[in-house]
Amino acid sequence: MHIESLTSAPVAPTGARLPVALEARRDPAPASPEPPVTITPVLIVDLVERRVAYRGVAIPTRPPRNLQKQPLLALAALATRAGQVMAAADLAREMERVGGLGRRLVAPDARDLRYKMLAPFRHALQPTTVPRDEIDRLIETVAGVGLRLNAPGAVLVIAARTTAGGSR
Repeated sequence: MHIESLTSAPVAPTGARLPVALEARRDPAPASPEPPVTITPVLIVDLVERRVAYRGVAIPTRPPRNLQKQPLLALAALATRAGQVMAAADLAREMERVGGLGRRLVAPDARDLRYKMLAPFRHALQPTTVPRDEIDRLIETVAGVGLRLNAPGAVLVIAARTTAGGSR
């Protein structure tokens, strides 16, 4: 060992100073920065561009067999609280908020709304490898309570922009 690479350590319980290598005293080298983790959303709901994509497949928002405006707003509202059950009245309020609407919406019928949201998904995803039961489980009706979005991954919602008047 080289004496230059050694230094004295604090006093040991016996009173003797023990040599410690300088490399052991230095702070550990800063870890190399890890590359940022990219999370790809399974469901993207873009209210600004009126686009929806599930597992990279575009879900139509224009006729035919499209996701209409009210079901699109309901999907966006459910996506803001993915995994949580939303009562119909709460869903209507959230639809107003994410849609930037200045008017009050009537609470939608859960069964009808679920069908109107899932039918375009079924049609668009039919030729893909997404299993039919995954699509059917995407939106769940909880009896007596409301609706829940069961996305199997991350969800991204791009809300509508509002002007000073509160409308789009």
